[in-house]
Amino acid sequence: MSKLTDILSAKREKPLLMTHLITGYPTLESSLGIARAMIRGGASILEIQIPFSDPVADGPAIVEASHEALRGHVKVEDALALAKKLGEEHTTPLVLMSYANPIFRYGITRFVEHAAEAGVAGIILPDIPIDTEEGKEFLAAAKKFSVHPILVVSPGVPEERLRFLTKEASGFIYSTSRQGITGADSKFGSELKNFLSLLHKMTDIPVAVGFGVKSKEDVLSLASQAEIIVVGSAFVSLIKNTELKTVPLAIEDLVKKLLP
Repeated sequence: MSKLTDILSAKREKPLLMTHLITGYPTLESSLGIARAMIRGGASILEIQIPFSDPVADGPAIVEASHEALRGHVKVEDALALAKKLGEEHTTPLVLMSYANPIFRYGITRFVEHAAEAGVAGIILPDIPIDTEEGKEFLAAAKKFSVHPILVVSPGVPEERLRFLTKEASGFIYSTSRQGITGADSKFGSELKNFLSLLHKMTDIPVAVGFGVKSKEDVLSLASQAEIIVVGSAFVSLIKNTELKTVPLAIEDLVKKLLP
């Protein structure tokens, strides 16, 4: 938790880059090398996704990658082990992301506890509303084990609901660039700009923005509107189209090109 707090509280002129990888894609053995390459390239925060068969907020690239990881029998425990290994090697803050079903099977409180033991700074559970019984359990466990519950919001969320979510958020708030799925083409227009402006007026918590961020131009277009820029599908697509042995070098190079 403190790793994330420290990096977010430091003074800076440019936003941080949070990169996204899927545990077990393209193989479980390669995940560690990919994560290391992201860190070498200069990523400030790593988001580690636990694969799930029906990732409703994700586009085709991440859906396909998640299915491939699941064919390799990747489990929640593998993501926790990956985080633990990275935490032992690096100071880069780690955020775990998962859909509800794998965490329900594992046990919400048990998962948060084990994530904390692995050195994870924050957890994103995008399809668990925090005012449900399960959401309340997640928030309570996050507080108990000193892990940031990273909440997800989208343009179009009613202002009253947004105000409620900002009060419960910790670490940073993840704003999608639009309603819809990851990886699709985005136009970062006035609706997003107005939404992020409203979000900043409601809370002092840093804001991350992702979904459809694919290039340096995308990063720069959002740089003045958020404290963290998130890139995910671009890395998944790169991995798919790159020979496995050269993936780490290609990943490191892409991170460097994306840095604001």
